[in-house]
Amino acid sequence: MAATPLTQKEAVVITTNRAPMQVAVPADAKAAAGTKQKVLTYSFASLKEMVASDERAEYLVQSLIRTDSVSLIVGDSGIGKSPFLYEMGIAVAAGKDFLHFKTNRTKVVYVDMENGLRQVERIAQRVSKHLGLESVPENFQFAVGDSICNDFDLGKMLMKEKRGLVIIDTLRSFKTEAECKSTSSATFLKQLRGLARTHGCAFVVVHHLKKPSKEFPGPALEDCPVLEWLNEASGSRALVNQTDTRIALARPKRTNAGTGEDSYEVALVMKSNTRVEGDYGPLFVARDFDPDGEPIGYRLLTGAELLPNDDYRKTFAALPAEFRFTDAKRVLGKSDSSTDNFLHRCIELRLIVKEAGRYRKCQTGKDTVETRPPGDRFNLAAEAA
Repeated sequence: MAATPLTQKEAVVITTNRAPMQVAVPADAKAAAGTKQKVLTYSFASLKEMVASDERAEYLVQSLIRTDSVSLIVGDSGIGKSPFLYEMGIAVAAGKDFLHFKTNRTKVVYVDMENGLRQVERIAQRVSKHLGLESVPENFQFAVGDSICNDFDLGKMLMKEKRGLVIIDTLRSFKTEAECKSTSSATFLKQLRGLARTHGCAFVVVHHLKKPSKEFPGPALEDCPVLEWLNEASGSRALVNQTDTRIALARPKRTNAGTGEDSYEVALVMKSNTRVEGDYGPLFVARDFDPDGEPIGYRLLTGAELLPNDDYRKTFAALPAEFRFTDAKRVLGKSDSSTDNFLHRCIELRLIVKEAGRYRKCQTGKDTVETRPPGDRFNLAAEAA
């Protein structure tokens, strides 16, 4: 039977992030339209048409933070999560790279429940200088300490003025019940997701690990999948399961102190997991300090920078493009076992490959150590162009 054309009165007008459109209402829903029941309406288009009609950037932070998303960043107390997130937020506000990740410039608000105004001022100023900015960007805004009360309404804030990225530091302080109960977690995340889609923004929620067990310490982040490591996150598992991107931050498993084979410059290890794409990383991050020893920001370690001490880095630099074990031992000037440890570490980091009894430094092709994250996983067409 042919469908009866709908009159103008029988059509429902909906508004998306694009232009308003008229959508036909199924016949069995017409009766419900005159009641208080909610009528579901749908629009149909090809994938190409939908993508072409959406002018927004697909990501805010390349390979990490999508537009219209809710992300969770998890790490232990005292490792530097807040300065790390301030650097991300200020980089997005200024359109600067963040740890070699490209960003799309947008207005950012940082909801800081952890730090006082003076601490925030110091962090923001130091991070801005570290990023090569003369001052904290006007695009980077704050809701700090006492200015945040129990009825702080994210929806009203976004209605009043559009922001592209909202960082909540921390969940425990902002919405305590959402940490403890799975139903509260799911409700809170659903609210954030609705706001993200309605206002075209992204939320990043900062979260803690649960208290570590001395008897059964958690696994090292370098050695396990992100979702497994996040079993150590405090509170409800719904916080992990119902977010789009999960970013894990941890101290490296090897020591940062001392000299020789156990000396490390790495301050943080970062891995992420996104829906569909899965795990990404690990990435190893160093912390930079000013001449007075004050921390100012982070930088991504790549290539030979990842080697744990000066001896290893100097040895790697001095070796030719192709070499044998005896060459490495001579340049390193240590025992067979120490040389084997050095070569094994270089192979782990994809600085060298072993082929037919010889070693070769990675230069080109698939075995190259990348100096930045791979192309935008959410917008590969832009990378190809």
